[in-house]
Amino acid sequence: GVPALEIGSMARPALVPPLAATLDVVTALTPQELDKCWIWVATPRHVEKAAAAGARNFQYCFSASDSHNKANIGRDTEPSVDAMPDAVRLAREEGGSIQLCIATSFTCPFEGLVDPERVWAIAADPRTDGATDVVVCDTIGQAIPTQVRDLITGLRTPEGANTQRRIVFHGHDTWGLGVANSLAAIDAGATMIDGSLGGLGGCPFAPGASGNTSSEDLLFALRPDWLTPNALAALVLLS
Repeated sequence: GVPALEIGSMARPALVPPLAATLDVVTALTPQELDKCWIWVATPRHVEKAAAAGARNFQYCFSASDSHNKANIGRDTEPSVDAMPDAVRLAREEGGSIQLCIATSFTCPFEGLVDPERVWAIAADPRTDGATDVVVCDTIGQAIPTQVRDLITGLRTPEGANTQRRIVFHGHDTWGLGVANSLAAIDAGATMIDGSLGGLGGCPFAPGASGNTSSEDLLFALRPDWLTPNALAALVLLS
């Protein structure tokens, strides 16, 4: 029943060793399986390398805050935005899809609170056109439901980005609000929610960030039609 999976990252293996085998995972999957799989990328070159291995769906990610983008990707935010048209072009040439993923959409571990207008401006920037989705990330898990609601609501208004693209919410559970924030995102108009089995994850470049919101907790709260006790048990066993 899970419609989409993020299966790896093109981050430098020396910096994120657990994801070093991402391209091996991609090449082991069938084209049908890869149709619902996403790969984290941060540069057009990442798109090229992942596409050569067989990937077709790309999550182009950078941070709303310069400090976290420097820690995570090695440059300010502006060059990442400026390179996105090339990433979009390459994804389209492969017949694939690309997401605009905005890390530190709420709080930066180095700069503190992030102004929502910063996120809205990135989503409204013509250089980010072509993305199928806008992913807003609570990278260090310090957002609260009202912030999530207001940011996502703003993405759909003229004061924000006025975007008609699908909104995705990516939460972390540092303060135990991952499920609550995800429910607030859905109420505000998000139609996809990220989770991870067993709440695994985190960000090596965000001091203090804990794992992503647990998929099992999200499913228990949302109760999709396909979630039977046996299906939930199978997911728990996978973690």
